[in-house]
Amino acid sequence: MSFKANTIPDKAEIHKICVLAWGMVGDTLFRTAFIGPLKKHYPQASISVIVDNRGKGLFSHHPDVDEEYVFSHKKKPRWHYLLNMAKIVFWMRRKKFDLVINFYSGGSSPLITRLSGGKWRLGFDHTAKLRWANNILAPKASFAGHWIKALGETLRPLGINESDIQHRPFFYCSKDEMEFAKDFFKGSQQKYVGFNLAASDVKKCWPVKEHVALANWFYQEQGLVPLVLTNPGQEFLIEEFKRLYPQAQPVQYVPVLPFGKLAAILKYSQFLVTGDTGIMHLAFGAGVPVLGLFTYTQPYHVMPEGGTCVACFKPDPTLKDEYGQALGSQLDFKTVQENARSLL
Repeated sequence: MSFKANTIPDKAEIHKICVLAWGMVGDTLFRTAFIGPLKKHYPQASISVIVDNRGKGLFSHHPDVDEEYVFSHKKKPRWHYLLNMAKIVFWMRRKKFDLVINFYSGGSSPLITRLSGGKWRLGFDHTAKLRWANNILAPKASFAGHWIKALGETLRPLGINESDIQHRPFFYCSKDEMEFAKDFFKGSQQKYVGFNLAASDVKKCWPVKEHVALANWFYQEQGLVPLVLTNPGQEFLIEEFKRLYPQAQPVQYVPVLPFGKLAAILKYSQFLVTGDTGIMHLAFGAGVPVLGLFTYTQPYHVMPEGGTCVACFKPDPTLKDEYGQALGSQLDFKTVQENARSLL
């Protein structure tokens, strides 16, 4: 079922918009691509965004976001989950949104959307729950290509087209966060290259010893000092880097930081070396060039339009996704080194 023209609200009816944007950090950052087009389409409307604890701060300083609501999405204990569901529904009903936009297909999103009290509720149409929850329906797009493009299909019934959307995340640092980064470097004249060693899935990680070899090459050949990020719960990767990296060479370690402060610090690096993980999308959003290490996932799903990303990717014809496209394989040092040259 596709949308019908007589079910689309007039622009003058939309004064308050709510966007659902929770999940993994990268998934949440994908949704930042749609805030600007929504504001342009409804310039008089206020926009609120709902995130969970993982995405707290990702919309805090977006110039087109009026409010960021944070809720706990943990499923256990069950009573805690139900209580937070009730809180979010109560908050949405109290706000009396004219338009609620659900970019998701399952989980609790259809129920929350249906109970939100929103006059107009927009989402995909490919399941019975979504058709029950929403009164503006969009056909689900194929996720074989760019994922932001696919998610953006949700907005077609409103008159927001693909040409209105830039296929990249957007992240904004505050003045205080930029001052924090300035103080962090204490006026250093060094040139830095960022290193993110971690990922949520081990298949997305490049070995630490290879990161060390690349960092050593950057310093020896270009005088670039490694700026090594710390990820909560994966501090052991930093310890391994410290053990392997030459002690006589300069290095700067970055502690665990909120997204805003981390993005501000990344802006001081020439580029960031990272696997396909949330910090990569944060760098895309902040406009930081990226050397992407796609050791399992495919780069064409996420490459930022208008940004700089050199993707290291070696397709493995024996591993394919649901669309028949080859997944990636582990990267050798020479492949990464050759790709890095184009960023130096």
